[in-house]
Amino acid sequence: MVDPFKDIESFDRAGMLNLISRFPEDIKRALELTESIEIEETEIDNIIISGMGGSAISGDIIQAWLRERSIYPIYVNRDYDLPGWAGRKTLAIFLSYSGNTEETISSFNFAIKRGCRCISISSGGRLEEESRKRGIPHIKIPSGYQPRAAIAYLLFPCIRIFEELGIVEAGSEIRECMEVSREVREENGMNVELEKNPAKRIAKEIKDTFPNIYGWKYLVPVARRWRTQINENSKMIARFDEVPECNHNDVVGWTQRNEISSLSSCILLRDRRYETRRI
Repeated sequence: MVDPFKDIESFDRAGMLNLISRFPEDIKRALELTESIEIEETEIDNIIISGMGGSAISGDIIQAWLRERSIYPIYVNRDYDLPGWAGRKTLAIFLSYSGNTEETISSFNFAIKRGCRCISISSGGRLEEESRKRGIPHIKIPSGYQPRAAIAYLLFPCIRIFEELGIVEAGSEIRECMEVSREVREENGMNVELEKNPAKRIAKEIKDTFPNIYGWKYLVPVARRWRTQINENSKMIARFDEVPECNHNDVVGWTQRNEISSLSSCILLRDRRYETRRI
């Protein structure tokens, strides 16, 4: 079978595949950047993670991951302002790869006015400047990445903040993540032929369709991430939804207009170890 991905460099002009293949090494480097971080203990009632696009997805992952473990409610904020309940007992973490994201800078200023406990992460920009000026802890990450390829540098420093605050102990899970990431990279590498490469087979299957990606619990942000990666990298329309909510509305949409649904593809992200029989 001819492998249509052999000439990937001709359409992956940004080198995105090479960037994301460095994910395990990026995790290690991101953790090294936070080795000296010290977060002063303080009384908090809730946590807000603010960001947009490829920055905000780190908040989604943490929110889903700690859903049943964090004693504090975690809210992911994608807006110019903050919820009305944000205040002096709010830990507000601001993520902007460039440091100049308009919405994130605006919500950062709202947090300052509300007296929130703030921490910021960026590769520079106004977010770093304002944080340094105000004495707010800032974690500086490497520049030169596409924001959507810099997830390791936005996610794992956040996890270290949660560790410093005693919310979670993630050492073993981070090591597992790095190990599994290496295995996934090997299994789906560019030199792995089509028949043995799950990523290539899925890409070939959904080509020229409207992908619909469904996730459950901690896989919902993964479904969102797939959708946005397809949007930005492949310049394709794609959407995501979550189980079980989609069982009450989305599924009905598939029962009519076959001329539209026939052009669509479905990707179901599942984990049989944890999902209930009803899923």
